[in-house]
Formats: sequence, C-alpha cells, structure tokens
Amino acid sequence: MRFAEISRESLWFDELFTVWAGSLPLKQMMVQSTASGHPFLYNLITHFWIYFGTSDTWIRMVSFISGVTTIWFMYLLGREYLSRRAGLWAAALAASSPFLFYYSREATDKALSIALSSLSLFLLVRSLNRGGKVNWSAYFLATAAVLFAHFYGFFLVVSAALFYLVGYGRKYERFRAWLLSQFALLVIIAIWGLSNIGSSKWAGFDVPGFFTVLRVVFYDGPIAMMGFVLPQNNGGDILMRGTSYIFGSVVAISFLILLGLTYYSREFRSKILNRKTLALVLLIIIAIAGPLISQLLRDNYPRVRYYAWAVVPFLWLSTVMITSMPRRIGAFVGAVAVIGSLGITTWSMHTYTYDDWRGIMSTIGSQQQDGDRLLCFPVSECTMAAYHYLQKRPAISGGFIETQGSIDFFPPGVGWDGYETSTKYGNPKPLSGDQLKQRIVGTIGGAPRVWVLGGTGSIKLIKRADAVYKLLKPNWHVERQFSYPPFLLSLYVRNND
Repeated sequence: MRFAEISRESLWFDELFTVWAGSLPLKQMMVQSTASGHPFLYNLITHFWIYFGTSDTWIRMVSFISGVTTIWFMYLLGREYLSRRAGLWAAALAASSPFLFYYSREATDKALSIALSSLSLFLLVRSLNRGGKVNWSAYFLATAAVLFAHFYGFFLVVSAALFYLVGYGRKYERFRAWLLSQFALLVIIAIWGLSNIGSSKWAGFDVPGFFTVLRVVFYDGPIAMMGFVLPQNNGGDILMRGTSYIFGSVVAISFLILLGLTYYSREFRSKILNRKTLALVLLIIIAIAGPLISQLLRDNYPRVRYYAWAVVPFLWLSTVMITSMPRRIGAFVGAVAVIGSLGITTWSMHTYTYDDWRGIMSTIGSQQQDGDRLLCFPVSECTMAAYHYLQKRPAISGGFIETQGSIDFFPPGVGWDGYETSTKYGNPKPLSGDQLKQRIVGTIGGAPRVWVLGGTGSIKLIKRADAVYKLLKPNWHVERQFSYPPFLLSLYVRNND
C-alpha cells in the first residue's frame, strides 16, 4: 500500500526543496539546510541518493524505506518491552497507521525522523533490559541521528530521559550507563545548538493560552495521530477540519468508555497501573507538547505534521493498552483499530492532493519558446519546480503576494536562491504603485512572451496575482490560461505580436 501510486502526485514545496538542496555541492547544501531551519541529515542522504535517479518515485524511496523499517522497529520495541504478542500488535498498528502511511510517501525528513525515533526508543528499552556497551552505544548513535534529522528530536531526548527516571528510577542498575549516554547526548546537543544558532527564525513570540495547549495535546493530538486529521501541503494541515473532529471524537469517547469498563478487570489494573505506564504517558505528553508549543510560540497555529515525534510512543501506549486487556477484548479492540486504520489509509490514497507542479511545468516545457520569461508568485516553489521538472528553464523571477496591490520582492537582480536569500539580502520588501510597475516592466524587459503564475483564489495562502494582471493589461493580452488549483498559469503575449 505504501508503494502503490507513490508518484501519482507531483512533488510539493517541502519535497522540491529536498531535491533542490540535495543537488547542491555539499558545502552549499549544508548552508541551505541550516538556513531552512532543519539539520542536514536528510538532505545529506538525498545528496547521494539522487546520483542514481531523480524521478519522483526514486526521490520518495528514502521515506518509503524509512516507513517500512519503522514497522520492523515497532515490532522490536513491543517485543522488547512486553512480549512477542505485543510486538506483533505494535507492528500491525504501525503498518496500518494513516499518519505513518502518509509520511512514508512524502520526500521530507518526517519519515526518517519517525524511523530513527522508533529505533532509539527500542534501543533504550533494550539497553535498560540487557545492558552492554554495544546496546548503549547503539542507543546513543540512533538518538544522535534523530537530533541531526530534525531539531525537534531534542524533545525525544528530554521525554526519553523522563521516561527512564519515572519508569525505572534512579536506583536501577543501569543508571550509570544511562547517565553516561545522557552526558554524551548533551555534548551533541550543545554542538548541534551552537552550530545552528539563528537558523530557525522566529516569526513571533505569542505565548499560547493554557486551554490552547490542553486542546492540542490531549484532543487534537490523539485524533490526528489516529488519522482522522491528515496532513496536507499549503496550510491544509492546520487543525481545522470539523467533520474529521466529530468522527474522531466519537471514536475517542467510545474507546475511553471501553477502557473504563475494562478497568474493572483485575488483570488489566495490575498490568496498566504502574510506573512504567505513567512514564510512557509522560513520554507522549512531552513528545506532543514540546514541538507543538514551540510551533505555537513561533507562528501561533499548530500543524498536524508536528505530531510526528509522538506517533511512535502513542502507538506504543496503544499496544500496551491492547495487550493489557483481557485477551479476547484486546484482540477485538486491536482488530477494530487495525481495520479502521486501513480503511482511513485506503480512503486517503484517493483523496489527498498536492500542488500539481509536474503538470504546470509540463505545460510550460511543451509550449515555451526562446526568450520566454516566467513570473511566479510565489517565486520559491516555482524556482525549485522548474529546476526539477524542466530540462530547459526560462528566466525566472517574481516575488510573494501578501496583500492585493502589494507584492514582496528581493532587491533588483536578486532571485530566490533558497532560504539563505533572506539571510543575505534581508526579507523581501513590498512594492506597489509606480514602484511595482517599474519592477515588473524592468523584469520583463524585451521578452515577447511572459508566463505568469499566481493563485486561483481557492486558498488563502496562495493569492491571485491581480496586481500583475492589471499592470500587463494595457500592452499585453492573455493568449492561453491553464488552471492547476490552487494555481493559475497564464501566458501573456505583447499586443503587437
């Protein structure tokens, strides 16, 4: 299922950046990774991966492999923590999880981060159970890899430390080895932090309300991780889907009622009411709350993808719940969970859509002529899509539309060149009126034809380029127009042509 139609949709912004940054020389790739607010590991893998191919399917295979290995790591984690039966349930839940399925097909660092997180937690439990330098060294390396896969891996280190202290206690015989591993990880975090100061710029610092935090941690989080709210690109993953929440709430309430009834089983109480389960719950809370509160502080709205670091412990806790119930009840609950997840996953295969950059660039590539110019709003996605999908690229320029009548541009002669562009030249400045006219006219120059890409107006984040259309109208006419929601591609030709 993960491989079926893996390239049905073209790459979208985050995936295009992966290909674009990965294709740069190593030194530039490291700079662009830092400027984007992400560590370098995934882009480094992509840098060598694309030596063997650049098709959309091949680009996504890193995440596909990560997604499949996550299932195996979940089995190992469940088996090491409880039993082989628990391992099988953990693997089944991971295999059918709509959340994990989604990221197994997207060329971003999420699937890799999730896989490394599951490996790290497995090796932590294994090291606590068995000890040994090899196990502890493997745990350290896996956790260090998580840190270099995504900055929010920091919260895995914090939550795993609390899991150990609460669940196992300071007097546990592995304490010295665990303490040494934490010291080594702190050194890595210090190096990691100092080398990336200022890489993730804060758009604001809005302290979220207490009830907002409660909602995203205890309500939005579980519903999203069960797959009732799936991530999408272009802001579609913002947690605002009413129907999904109603359905998810019914399922969550039903599960809590069943859990309450099961509580009357002495066997269940003896297995579930212990320090390790409490520690696992705290692990989940920190894994959810850390990234989400950080994101709330940054731009004041959460996205579904920031729950990625809590999916593994969430499925782990679900496994503990299922295997702690009386066997037949647990088997029924687990089967319903797996079948329901597979249903959502199957549905999502045919409903999710990405921006059709492959279609947009195919249209331009098949009809472009020498001397054509391409004006894009936003210019960032367009630049990377042209790099990936076009063999012969027209001159590209453009900016970012924040409000109608005003368009943000970098200084004259400066095109979008990755996230580092803002570092070098500052944020793009809004132009309107005569300044906007001069910039557009100067950019077009003597080109006989101009392709203009803007929004269709179907979503708020991608706005229509009406200000550009208005400026072109006196001397240009639209020869052809192509709709690729949420984008509108227009081919303008000079009136005298």
